[in-house]
Amino acid sequence: MQLLLLLWLVMLPASSIGTEEEQFEEEEPFPRATAAASIGHLASLRMLKMERRRFGAGHICAGSLIRVNAVLTAAQCFVDREIFDGSFLPISEFVVVLGTPHRFAGSPNTMIFGLKHRVLMQDKFDVKFHEMDLAVLILTRSVAQQHAVVKPIELADRPFKRATECQMSGWGRSPSGFSSAVAVSVGIPIIGPRICLIKQTTQEFFVQPGMLCANQLGKLKRGYCTGDAGGSLVCEGQLAGIVSWGVRCDTPHHPGIFTDVLYYAQWINDSLDNPTQLDDYFGNIAKPLACGAHPGQEILFQWIHFVLFDIYFIMAAVQ
Repeated sequence: MQLLLLLWLVMLPASSIGTEEEQFEEEEPFPRATAAASIGHLASLRMLKMERRRFGAGHICAGSLIRVNAVLTAAQCFVDREIFDGSFLPISEFVVVLGTPHRFAGSPNTMIFGLKHRVLMQDKFDVKFHEMDLAVLILTRSVAQQHAVVKPIELADRPFKRATECQMSGWGRSPSGFSSAVAVSVGIPIIGPRICLIKQTTQEFFVQPGMLCANQLGKLKRGYCTGDAGGSLVCEGQLAGIVSWGVRCDTPHHPGIFTDVLYYAQWINDSLDNPTQLDDYFGNIAKPLACGAHPGQEILFQWIHFVLFDIYFIMAAVQ
């Protein structure tokens, strides 16, 4: 099976990026695996040029299958890391792999897809503040409706209350610094906007509208520190968040920041139905409450947020 996958990759059109030194991440031997059936939505986004050299070497981000032919991931995964001005690499540089919990080994369930369309919310990514960190990917073909392992996950249709226990899944780094070879999940609770706001004032980071906080604050991480960018935050069986930034094992007092799926739900659904349309989302849509927020609180929190934001930059300029 793995030989067939490698042959398939060789036949794909060549990437337009120039060659570079081959670098394989050192992997920790046999980390704790999560049952494949419980994370059957989890996708691996990979750079094609590295994937041709070794199966799994091209992995850069995770994602979630949300329809039989569509994956939701983070926009930052497509940023050109050499220029790093927020510009995006073309979709021909990437493939999506499904049905492979072990990222270096194929199986009878492994499927590899090219990208037919990619829908983003901006022309250039905000590499400083990570706003609008999501991308809808339309695959070149569909997963079978009754596939034994790989199944789409439902998008969040409601906000989740503070302390709701969720599962963060991906191929992120362990506390020892190694990237996990096997997809793993860690249970973390939703952090309410009030606590997240307090953390912003004491730790000098800024959560924008459309972002969601979750983590085990003040506690050591349980199991692996999972969560490559684009990985999933699943609450009560629904996809509530996309791993974006701030998820680090060595800072247990710092919230993990996720793109709030509910906040962008209408844009996501519009993009799935018409992936070639121009984005006019912000001009025509009222923003829903973020997960963990309560009616009447969001306006106050956003006002305080922008005041703190201005104070921070005034102090930085004075210094």
